[in-house]
Amino acid sequence: MTTNNPFPNTHSGYGRERDGVFVSAYQEDSVMNQFHRTSHEKFKIFVKSPTFPCVFGLAAVNTKQYYFGAYGDMRSPEAAEGIMHDVIRFQDEFQVPESKKGPHGILRSMLVAFQTPDPKTPMQAAEALYMLMKNMTDLNQQHYPWPEGFSNDIESNDFGFAAGRTAHFLAHFYPAAPVPARVSELHFAVLNPHSVVAAYKEIAGMEKHAQAKAIIRGRQQQPLHPALGNFGESRDWPQYALLDTDPATQEQERILRTKILGECPFKPLARPKINETP
Repeated sequence: MTTNNPFPNTHSGYGRERDGVFVSAYQEDSVMNQFHRTSHEKFKIFVKSPTFPCVFGLAAVNTKQYYFGAYGDMRSPEAAEGIMHDVIRFQDEFQVPESKKGPHGILRSMLVAFQTPDPKTPMQAAEALYMLMKNMTDLNQQHYPWPEGFSNDIESNDFGFAAGRTAHFLAHFYPAAPVPARVSELHFAVLNPHSVVAAYKEIAGMEKHAQAKAIIRGRQQQPLHPALGNFGESRDWPQYALLDTDPATQEQERILRTKILGECPFKPLARPKINETP
């Protein structure tokens, strides 16, 4: 299914491999094209290293079922607009198959890398992540409702971050990340569609999904970060930034989140009423 993309491609940073060649949205010999290609190579090395625990992500990379975007400042409206265009393009180009037969498998993922900022602390990283999510949501809510079956309340175990036609799980990677599995030379974020995970459970089977999750958990530092858990059983929101769980850090996070996203971060925008008599 191909849809009309409601977001302009002016700030698109889309990139994907075609026939063994990485194709970037940026003009050849430009600074952003060089950053895009260099970042992609760093990412492939990182995701194939023994320290990267997510076998789902590795499967998506090995089967070339991912888009790898590159953008300027993570906190800017321009980066959010580019990502929103590219998310819709991804959803059109990487539709989930109806069966596990075929060369590309089931798993798909979105990766977005940034030139700036270079977070020196987890709270600086959370600030950049929350600004990106706010800017994306402001755009997304103009065109798409919150996905059916997912809550927009970050306190709910059914919360999923909405972008385009589906909800996502986010993970943030950068050099100063407090959890070893999230430490990366490259500053990037992952948007994993919940619809893809649901399809994997249905097509591959719950037993295979449970086995893969056990491998992922086993590869992470023990004991596991207390915020980590399964969708529907624990809150997704704290897993995006994976900050420390001590009361002082949690209060600092709440203050920062409220400053950027407000008291009700993902409450739908008020829609203008039409065809009413004044």
